[in-house]
Amino acid sequence: MPRWLTLWLCASANSPAIGRLNSPANKFSGILGKGLNKPAKRIIKELIYGIQAAKDIKICKVADSLQEDLVLIKTTERLCRNLSDEDLAIISTPRLFALAMIK
Repeated sequence: MPRWLTLWLCASANSPAIGRLNSPANKFSGILGKGLNKPAKRIIKELIYGIQAAKDIKICKVADSLQEDLVLIKTTERLCRNLSDEDLAIISTPRLFALAMIK
């Protein structure tokens, strides 16, 4: 089995959201997460999936849509903690605005 497939399957087993992320959203999260570390890239993927699945941007709805095997409050706290990361905001926010201006 190729190494990339093994890594993908392991990531999918840890978080159901990553395995279900569709191709356009995966490409979009790759653009936003370029230059970030792995946890930051993962949180971007999970947030994009969660927003799409929940059709809402409230953090508790996004956390619920991820369907993790944790108590909902723990997932919500993890998302909030990761969203407060300055590197994530400094790098991804200008990219998000640039993409919005193109459309």
